[in-house]
Amino acid sequence: MLTHVIAFALAPLLGAPQLPAPPIRADALRAHVEYLSSDALEGRFTGSEGERKATEYAKKVFEEAGLKPGGDNGTFFQEFPVRFGIEPAPGSYLRIRVGSQVHEAEVGKDFVPVYNGDAANPTTGSLVFVGEGISSDERDDYSGIDVQGKVVVVFPSSGRAASNRAKARTAQEKGAVGILFAGTPEGAGLLDLSGRNAILRSENFFAAAISSDFFEKVSGMKFEEARRQALVGRVMPGFPREATVELKTGTQPKTLTGRNVIAILPGNDPTLANQYIVIGAHIDHIGHGEAGALARDANDDIYNGADDNASGTATVLELAKYF
Repeated sequence: MLTHVIAFALAPLLGAPQLPAPPIRADALRAHVEYLSSDALEGRFTGSEGERKATEYAKKVFEEAGLKPGGDNGTFFQEFPVRFGIEPAPGSYLRIRVGSQVHEAEVGKDFVPVYNGDAANPTTGSLVFVGEGISSDERDDYSGIDVQGKVVVVFPSSGRAASNRAKARTAQEKGAVGILFAGTPEGAGLLDLSGRNAILRSENFFAAAISSDFFEKVSGMKFEEARRQALVGRVMPGFPREATVELKTGTQPKTLTGRNVIAILPGNDPTLANQYIVIGAHIDHIGHGEAGALARDANDDIYNGADDNASGTATVLELAKYF
C-alpha cells in the first residue's frame, strides 16, 4: 500500500526547562482512533476526501498544541503525487460488429483498457469465447478451439485456478492477438497487467475488460449462466461466427495526490537548532479495498484501519501534545 507520513519534528530540547507534562490518557487515544477509523472517513484512502478529513483533523490537533507548520508555503500540509495503477488514455475505443450491427463501447462504463503492449494502431480480429480461459493438465478450455489471430473472451479470475495475468499469457501463447475479460466491475483498471504484473511483451497483443451488460449485448449469452457453466469447465457456444472486434487501447499512469501533515516543535539549543527528531505514522489506509485488502466482507466494504494505522497516528497526536 502506498502510504504517506504524518509527522512532527522536534528540534533538540537540550537546555529547555523541564516542566511537568500531563500524562497521556487512554481515553484521548481512543477518541482519535474512533474518529480516524469511523465510516465517515471511508477508510482514508490515499488522495480521497476521507484522507483529506483525516489530515485536517491532525492539523487542528497540532495547531491547538501550539506547534508550528512545517509543510509547504507556511502550511501544515505537504502534497505529493502517488502513482496508483492505470487509467484509459484519450483515444481508446472498442467496437464489436455482429453482422451489420455495430456496438460501440463506452470507455469507463462498457470497457476499460488494462494492457496495450506497445501498440499504437487499432487491433482487429474475430471474437472467440473460451470461458474461464484455463489451459492445464486438469482442464483445457481451448480444446478444439482455433484462436490463432483472434481475440479471446474470458471470465476474470476469482482466485480459483489462474490469475488474470496467466490467462492473458495463455491466450497469447495460443496465438490470440488480444483478450477481453468479461464481467469485470467498474474500476476494472485494477486488472493492471503492466509493470510487475506484465504479460508477455508484444506489440501485437492487447487486453481490456468489458462489463457484464456489454458482454450480454454482443454475445447473446446470459452472463450469469455462462459464468456458472464456465466455472465447471463447460464452455457455452460463444459469439456469432461473424462477430469481430476493433479496438484501440491506451493506458496511462493514474496519479493520486497524497498529503503529509508536518508540524514542528522548536527547541532552544542554538548549537543543535538544525537537527531534528522525526516522529511519524501513516494516516492513510486502503479505503474501500482499492488496494492491499487481505479479506473482503460483503456486508461492509469500508476498511476502517483502526490498527493500520489510526492507532499510530493517535499516538503521534498525543505525543505532540505531551511534548
